[in-house]
Amino acid sequence: MLQFFIICVLLFNKDALTQECEAEDQYPWSYHGPDNDPYKWKSDYPDCGKTYQSPIEIKNENIVNMKLFKLKYNGFDTPITKATVMNLGWTVMVIPEDDVNRYIPWGDNTYILEEIHFHFGTANDPGAEHIIEGIRYAMEIHFVTHKDKEPENIFVIASLMQATDDQNSGFDPIIEVLPKIQYRNDSTELESDLNLAGLLLQNSGSYYYYSGSNSIPPCQSGYEWFVLKDIGKVGNEQLDEFMTLYSVGKDDASDSCRMGQNYRPEQDLNNRLILSSE
Repeated sequence: MLQFFIICVLLFNKDALTQECEAEDQYPWSYHGPDNDPYKWKSDYPDCGKTYQSPIEIKNENIVNMKLFKLKYNGFDTPITKATVMNLGWTVMVIPEDDVNRYIPWGDNTYILEEIHFHFGTANDPGAEHIIEGIRYAMEIHFVTHKDKEPENIFVIASLMQATDDQNSGFDPIIEVLPKIQYRNDSTELESDLNLAGLLLQNSGSYYYYSGSNSIPPCQSGYEWFVLKDIGKVGNEQLDEFMTLYSVGKDDASDSCRMGQNYRPEQDLNNRLILSSE
């Protein structure tokens, strides 16, 4: 029995080591660096150790049903015709540059789309940040918006994607340019129009809402999160394309330094309420 236990521990440690990327330690923070992964962020970024952090697990027992505003996406139905697409090492980011005013009205305020980025993995090793009733989905897309004239006030729309054998054509314009941003700090331009309908389920205004933080360092508070209830789809082959990306520069690239599973582990709820839009 003891021998079996030792073998299991060795196998576990071997598997854990394969998930580490030592080259990521050269950066201020990372997901897979042995010395600067999410469990160590609070050492250099004190806000990461504060009480109301993101992401979280959403459980029915913590949800309060309320009649909140339904989300409306003004201008989001206009395809993005010009954008920079970047490999930032921790994510793929799309920054629209076509001068279309895409915004979300919220009460008397307006929240303007700033950027879109992706947390991803595979069907068997998923990469979404928020967990829904024990389920971590394959991908989570963040639509980051800021309050008009107050860029420090952030709304994040989180769209969860489950892995399927069917491909989602909404990802095609992004998949198309991934070969040009294989390594950290690579950037390119969008080559085909990006229709957000395939990435953001605009027909659904239903969501879970809670107050949290930025889910990456410096983990500053004051972020308002809207996790969409409807779950989208992303193809397994499309996830494989994302998984070809590296979190490091070309000189440091290795299979252990792929960008996938770029999520922060779920944080304690700490008596926060999760509001349901209906």
